[in-house]
Amino acid sequence: MIDFIYISFIAVSVITGLFLLKKTSPLWTRVLVIFLCVTLVNEVLCYFLKKNRINTIVFYNCYLYFRFPMLAWVYFDVLRNKKIQKNIFLSFLGLTGLFFVFNLFFYKSFFVFHSGYFLAGGIYVIILSLQHTYFLMDKESPHNPLKEPFFWISSGFLLYFLGALPFIGAIKLLTKYNTILASQQLIITKSMSIVLYSLITIGFILQWRRKNYSY
Repeated sequence: MIDFIYISFIAVSVITGLFLLKKTSPLWTRVLVIFLCVTLVNEVLCYFLKKNRINTIVFYNCYLYFRFPMLAWVYFDVLRNKKIQKNIFLSFLGLTGLFFVFNLFFYKSFFVFHSGYFLAGGIYVIILSLQHTYFLMDKESPHNPLKEPFFWISSGFLLYFLGALPFIGAIKLLTKYNTILASQQLIITKSMSIVLYSLITIGFILQWRRKNYSY
C-alpha cells in the first residue's frame, strides 16, 4: 500500500511539472521534470517486477548514477555563481565516475546495492541544500524564503536525505538481525519520499505563480 501511495505522489509531481512547464521556465525546472519522469518510470517498473519476485537492485543502481548527476545539474542552475556552478557540476561528475569504477571492482556486480555511492551522493545533496539556504539568507535585500519556489524543493531533498541516509547506512545490519525493524525503516523512508514529492509539487506551483502573478 505504501508503495502505491508513494508512486502516486511522484505521479502528481510529474503531472504538475509537465502541466505548468513553459518555454520561459528556468533550466532547473525542465531538468527536474525530466528527473521526475525517469524516477516515475523506474519506480513503476520496479513495483511490478517486485510483484513477480524479480530482483530490482540493478535498476535502482542504474537509477543512482542518473539521479545524483541530474540533481547536481539542478543545483548547478539554481546557484547563480559561475565558480560555484562549475565546481559543483565537475566535482559531482568526478565523484560519480570514481564511485562507479570503485563499486564495479568492490561489488563486482550491479545486483548488490551500491550503498556507498548513495551515502556520498546524499551527503553531497545535503551540503548543496544547506548552501542554497545560506545563499537565500545572504542576499543583500531581505526576502522571505517561503516565497522562493526552489526553497521548498531544496528543503524536500534536505529532509529526505537526512531521514534516508541513517537507514541506508544501517540496512545491512538491520536486515541481518531484525527484519521487522528493517521493514519499518523502509516505510519511514517511503514516507520521507512522500514529503519530498509533496514539496516539489508546491515548488512547481509557486514557480508557475511567479511567472504569472506578481506576489
